[in-house]
Amino acid sequence: MYAYREKYKEPLFTVLIVGEITKGIVNRLIDLLRTSQSSGLRLYIVHNHPSPKLLEPLRDFIFKNNARTLEIFIVQSEQLEEVYRKEHEKIKVILTSNPNLLQHIPGSLTNRVEVA
Repeated sequence: MYAYREKYKEPLFTVLIVGEITKGIVNRLIDLLRTSQSSGLRLYIVHNHPSPKLLEPLRDFIFKNNARTLEIFIVQSEQLEEVYRKEHEKIKVILTSNPNLLQHIPGSLTNRVEVA
């Protein structure tokens, strides 16, 4: 919710999370949000079995963020091509806890992958 007269600031950076969300990934997100200035982050959680429970590890991260825009989308791996097409230039990092899940990532984005 935005305060009176506060304008929505579209996130300048996009982060893809592939697979399960670990404590290491949450810590990296905290760092990315802190360094994203006031623009915030757009998160895509890529998982083949989407459910609201995927957001459970992000609960504190979401609730403690009160100053920046945070957009969260849960997508299936079949939707990755569309996400790449739409967000290619804005993707700052691709986070995963399991590097075996990165087989569908285009070669042009492999330099942005971090295993956390």
